[in-house]
Amino acid sequence: MDLSRTARLAARAVSARTARIAVVATAVILPAAALAATPAHAVTDCTVNGVHRSGRLIEGTPGDDTIVCSRVEPGTVVDAKGGNDTITVTGEMDGDIRAGGGEDAVTVTRSGRVGEGGSVDGQGGHDRIDIDGIVDGRIRGGQGGGDTIHLTRHSKMTGHAGITGVRETDTIVADAGCDIARAVRDDTEGVADAVKAACMA
Repeated sequence: MDLSRTARLAARAVSARTARIAVVATAVILPAAALAATPAHAVTDCTVNGVHRSGRLIEGTPGDDTIVCSRVEPGTVVDAKGGNDTITVTGEMDGDIRAGGGEDAVTVTRSGRVGEGGSVDGQGGHDRIDIDGIVDGRIRGGQGGGDTIHLTRHSKMTGHAGITGVRETDTIVADAGCDIARAVRDDTEGVADAVKAACMA
């Protein structure tokens, strides 16, 4: 019997089995790798006084707060509560921001966007809302009256946008070059807002 030939045949059989195992292993591993490459679903991402917060309800304190949100999911409420709060939106905002009582400052930065389902509500106190980004949702002055809504020349209003005063006399200021004319709505309480907009024509 040719032992060398037998050894060669055995080696080929082992090699073939190893190749089949490698193919099966690759077939099992590849789908897992593909799943791992699927991007995770975006979640609400805010900080309150430097502490990370997520979930359906982001709450401030009764005092002065600094709230920064890079993402607010639909159905999420950011409630600053009392105090003179500073709220900054730096990314996509599809939930609701409620400034609460106090003299609050809300800013939508140039990288920020108030989505079609999103809203910013000044609520109580004399608030200032500065918009430097995109508005596809609703911006409302607070119920306390005397609020200022400022739209910079970089702000963009889509066809769904609504800029609204709510009670007493609010001021809507628009820098030259901004896109606001179709977005300003009448005061829901019937009191005319003082609109000073170089780009309203």
